[in-house]
Amino acid sequence: METFKHTHRSALLYFFLNAITLGIFGAAMFGRIKKEYEEMAKDSPNKKKIGSFAAAYFLGFPTLGIYPLVLGTKLVSAVGELAKEKGMERPRITGKFFILWVTLGADILVGPFIAMHRFLLVLNALETKENETLLAAIEAEEARQNGIATIEAATEESVLEEPLPETPEPRDPVKDLLEKYASCPEGRFKVRFEKGKEPLRSFQKKEDAMAFARELASCKNTGLRYVKLK
Repeated sequence: METFKHTHRSALLYFFLNAITLGIFGAAMFGRIKKEYEEMAKDSPNKKKIGSFAAAYFLGFPTLGIYPLVLGTKLVSAVGELAKEKGMERPRITGKFFILWVTLGADILVGPFIAMHRFLLVLNALETKENETLLAAIEAEEARQNGIATIEAATEESVLEEPLPETPEPRDPVKDLLEKYASCPEGRFKVRFEKGKEPLRSFQKKEDAMAFARELASCKNTGLRYVKLK
């Protein structure tokens, strides 16, 4: 398992390096972010397929920048959805937020900066969270390996894994009720299922018989009927 190294990306540094390299830095950085996204989303059922940012760099001029913008927005949207899927509530980013600030927000100059800053804020937080998860998994595996080594070093005999505890069989609610009312004396008040041939219990007191019958009807989700025999 490999941790993510770039968890402090800066929008200000991005725009500076992208300007002096004529867009090469931006294409390279988004290409790397794409690989990092694919690594983080490898087990996700909602993983998005993102195109090549190297191709986007060369298609940027003939498409007047539209193709790189669409591809970048798709990556931003995918990262935002993955962050939400992994339980990260804040900060949040969507493709709609990103493209609106890049295009309409360009009129106030700081729009693209706001869009990139929010995106990198989410990406940094997501990759930090992934690093913590990976580190915890590594430490747990090391602890498990150390535990096995300690046990093996303490004995010359082979160590057998303990079997999993057997799942207890579900209790019979009727049997539980019979045990609960076992102390009640037998008598002439009999309780049975309507289609049962033999009574389940007989009671000396009518009140005990009715209480037992009510609990029996409740646990079997059925009705209750009182019949006076001649």
